[in-house]
Amino acid sequence: MRVSKWFSGAGLVVLAIVVLFSTLFTDWLFKGARIDLTEGGLYTLSSGSKNIVQDLDEPLDLYFFFSDSTTKEALAWRNYAKQVRELLEEFVLASDGRINLTVIDPEPFSEDEDRAAAFGLQAAPIGNAGDSVYFGLVAQYGEMEDGASPEENERPTLEIPFFKPERQEFLEYDIAKMIYQVSQERKPRVGLIAGLDVAGGFNMMMRQPTQPWFSVEQIKQLFEVKTIGNDEQDIATDDYELLVVIHPKELSEQTLFAIDQYVLQGGHALFFVDPYAEQAQMGASKASDDLNKLFNTWGVNVSTQEFVGDAQLALQVGSPSGQPVRHLGILQLTDQNLTRDNPIVSQLETVHLSSAGYITRVEDAATEMAALMTSTEYAMPIVASKLDMMQDPRGLAMGFAPTGERYVLAAAIRGEVETAFPDGVPISETGAVDEDDGADEASDATEEQGSAAESAASDAKPMEYLKRSRQPINVVIVADTDVLSDRLWVQIRQFFGQNVASPFA
Repeated sequence: MRVSKWFSGAGLVVLAIVVLFSTLFTDWLFKGARIDLTEGGLYTLSSGSKNIVQDLDEPLDLYFFFSDSTTKEALAWRNYAKQVRELLEEFVLASDGRINLTVIDPEPFSEDEDRAAAFGLQAAPIGNAGDSVYFGLVAQYGEMEDGASPEENERPTLEIPFFKPERQEFLEYDIAKMIYQVSQERKPRVGLIAGLDVAGGFNMMMRQPTQPWFSVEQIKQLFEVKTIGNDEQDIATDDYELLVVIHPKELSEQTLFAIDQYVLQGGHALFFVDPYAEQAQMGASKASDDLNKLFNTWGVNVSTQEFVGDAQLALQVGSPSGQPVRHLGILQLTDQNLTRDNPIVSQLETVHLSSAGYITRVEDAATEMAALMTSTEYAMPIVASKLDMMQDPRGLAMGFAPTGERYVLAAAIRGEVETAFPDGVPISETGAVDEDDGADEASDATEEQGSAAESAASDAKPMEYLKRSRQPINVVIVADTDVLSDRLWVQIRQFFGQNVASPFA
């Protein structure tokens, strides 16, 4: 996905996911932020970036290190540094005195060079001469202690070690994100339920570790992410500002109930479900109907056996013959497929989906369903099992007949709802467990264990639960998980030993 010129792949959080975070559920990030070069040659800040600096409660010191004296012949780098400085000055102006900017030229063998190194900035060789150049930024938040130097001060500190050329178009995002992060007492908390190795794992087939998805790594920079297990029985709104569920596997009834109650309490939730998750460790993973128990109560249904093929949005991929062919299941959504009047996707330019499902309204649903992403009318549902062992994408074209319907691929759900568990949390003689599983266990239990469980159950106080939402729910459902995977939006490259993301969608 690409978000204007500064925020890509959700743009970078979107990273499809971060745009959804920032626009629907939080006021922390920069809605619609982008860099504009005006006729006067100055950057103008987005309203979101202005809100960030104007919300600062304490002074913020910015130290911009650039080796001016050793880059006299490096015109491209000097122009880049000029852009950074002008943008920093815009942040200072927008802060109404909250931000102080200090520009430092760390000449070789000087105290300023020692300061740059003490802050953790990196010197990179530039030009034919290989001169080491510092080109980074340090942010410190709060009042400075009397008598302490900036590098010795214990104030919250963050740095951009080096302004990489690949990140030039994301300057405002990188700087605003750093200011936001350093000024927070704590990161907003996100609960993550994932059936895919989004945080990294081990590929048994390849016998090697797998890297975390870059989208998830970006989220962790802005949020405190805690993994929630498939058997969690309590998910409280006091514990998480946001719940993210990515293609879960074999959720227990207790966890479904916990999700149900979290949403009814007013918790915001973001779901990524997929009829054919291609990024699963042991081959593709197909969706279960577990979550539809909740979705149906919220007025929608998500396909678990079919994905959307679209002849107009299909991307070209390689074929066994080496010739490029269109893959009906790998789609590139553009302006016509994104709901421009909805703030969740208003800043996205393109989004790549793969074997995405579709979302339909349940008859007589009491909630509102706002489509965020849709197919064209040249689309039709395709049975997901067709992708099993498929080697030539042209096979999907056999029998393909567009229905003329535009399928909803992502949607926001809002409205008053009732619980999906009218009888409360499933309870058996072993406690809050799935009723079917509890029955199986009971058949194997001894008579003595059964009597003890029955006695305990009779003495137990029934668990209180919400039968109806306290307020209109806010839920977003994306019928695809591959949208978050690196392969659909970002390429990771090495720059002086560090990973640098280069979004291509």
